Amino acid sequence: MDKLNFIALDFETANHYRKSVCSIGMVKVENGKIVDEFYSLVKPTPFNFVPLFTRIHGLSEVDCLNAPDFKNIWSSISSWFNNQKILGHNVSFEKSVLEHLSLEYQINFNVMEFICSLNISRKLLPELENHKLPKVYNYLFNKKMKHHNALDDARAAAEIMISFQSGHYIEIKNNPIINGSSNSLTQNLIPTYQLLIEKKSISEISEIRGLSKDTIIKHILKIVDSNGIDCIRHIRPDDSNIMKVHVAVTELENNTLLKPIYQYLNEQVSYDEIKICLLFLEEIQ
Repeated sequence: MDKLNFIALDFETANHYRKSVCSIGMVKVENGKIVDEFYSLVKPTPFNFVPLFTRIHGLSEVDCLNAPDFKNIWSSISSWFNNQKILGHNVSFEKSVLEHLSLEYQINFNVMEFICSLNISRKLLPELENHKLPKVYNYLFNKKMKHHNALDDARAAAEIMISFQSGHYIEIKNNPIINGSSNSLTQNLIPTYQLLIEKKSISEISEIRGLSKDTIIKHILKIVDSNGIDCIRHIRPDDSNIMKVHVAVTELENNTLLKPIYQYLNEQVSYDEIKICLLFLEEIQ
């Protein structure tokens, strides 16, 4: 693909319901250039702001009380979704939000394809310690961005994708770099990977393989590092625990050592759960 055409999309939500959009940011890219942008606050459904979410994006009831709900915004943005490719940094979140909004408001979003800049970044920039949006953006452009502002996040994802394409890192479609496989795994990891693909739990894999849960979790860390996170989505912790770990890491000045996090959370989240939550922190929205 010589030129990129897509819509970079980012949602912020008020609570654990994926339909509870409280802001939306979109950036339109045509022929590899940004040509239009859209941003709006949204009155979420249900109208309930969880403090953990507010701490992340800074939005509260006061900000969105008089904002239009998504149904009233739709008429202004429906043309943006006309058979488009949607890009997101962890696009599975945006896809899930669209699915829930579609059910809530009976909207057909007519999306052609979803592209994930997070997954692509993991493959193209293995030297980074993590692939959160600010980290990748700073690495590529040597400047900071305002994270968890929906428009800034969408714009950053768009610029990252444009940079990848202009640098000839990838062809977006049909490129094996985007798709994980077991080819890059060592022999002792392949059985664990295959059981994850079969959606077995950590306990089930431990029993089948005759290995401790701690060993299986170590396998998982290596598998995710090599193949990406999609193969472990079925063991994804609850959003509430991921959010708690995210807040703990933030308050501890990005310290990801297990014991300080465990103590910060008053020993209410297990060490094993923290390990898995840490894998999903890049996907915090």
